Parts: sequence; C-alpha cells; structure tokens
Amino acid sequence: MRLINNIVEKQFKSDEAAFKEAAILKYLSSKGLKVPQVISHQGDTIQMEYIKGYTLPDLIDMWEQDAPSDVDVDVVAKGLVEWLVSFYIATDSTNTKAIRGDINGRNFIFDGKDIWGLDFEEECFGDSRDDIGLLLAFITTYNPANTSLKKLFAKQVVSFSNKMLNIALEDIEDYHQKGIRVLMDRRGAAK
Repeated sequence: MRLINNIVEKQFKSDEAAFKEAAILKYLSSKGLKVPQVISHQGDTIQMEYIKGYTLPDLIDMWEQDAPSDVDVDVVAKGLVEWLVSFYIATDSTNTKAIRGDINGRNFIFDGKDIWGLDFEEECFGDSRDDIGLLLAFITTYNPANTSLKKLFAKQVVSFSNKMLNIALEDIEDYHQKGIRVLMDRRGAAK
C-alpha cells in the first residue's frame, strides 16, 4: 500500500482479490457506510480515497499521552459500534450473516468526527459477538495492555454493544475471552 497525492494505491495478491475488495467498498458506500471511495480499479490494484485521521491504536496511543474527555471516549466507542451495526444491516441476507471477521483497530479510522471502515479482503460469516469479542481483545491487549484508558474505552464499547446490538453482557465477556485466546494463538504463530 502506498500514498500518492492523497490517493491510496493498494496492490492485492490477485486480480480476483482486488475485484472483490472494490466491489465490497462500492456496495458498502452505496449503503451509506463510511468507507474509502474507489477511484480506480485495474487488475490487482485499487486506487482509493485517502482518509485522514487516526487508526484506533494510534488514537488510543495519543489518548494514553493526553487523556481524553469522557465525551471523546463515548463518541469514538459509540461511532465504532454504530459503524458495525450499519455494516451488519447492509450485509445481512436471509441465509447468512456477514461479520467483519478480520476485525482489528487498524481497520478503523477516526477522522475527528466519524469512524471509517477499511480492509475488506476477507469475507466472513458468523456472529457479531465474535467481532465484538475480538475487537475488545485488540483494544485491551495493545501494548501496554489493560491500562485504565483501554479498560474505560472497552467498557464503553461493551455498553454500546449491549444497547445497540442487544448482546448480553455475559456473552460479551465470554466472546472477549475467546478473542484474547484467538489473538494469543495468532501472536504465538507469528513468532
């Protein structure tokens, strides 16, 4: 991936993977989701709009240095869950339910007002609780893990997930623990 004159150029493993990503981005945009606009698609390469802002890990790092207000934490946590709700609505079909699957904080950008979703290479189906659990695992285990700020942010994501996705609090905690195990397995395999 490279940035050229405020255009992101992303090369994929195959033409098919690039086609799939471009199609998903166009579809989600047509449904009103904040995703980068596809500028061009040729072969295995997509050019898309550059979204200026901070990925969730970068935003959390900034917050660790300069504590945000509770309102700022609420705005980002609520925006994140609202984006996911919109994604689930846009991708729901009669037989399957798409989830983000490859969910991590680097796949979301906060532009100061809105949350934007990125990176849709992997198509996943399942349960939104898997997404929320894995997202919470990423949030709480970014280095340094389990700081007061990360716990506060995770608590707000849990609260909004409970309200907006109607996920029981005990389910969220179970899926959070499952997400931590998935991350530990991935990180162990990456060594």
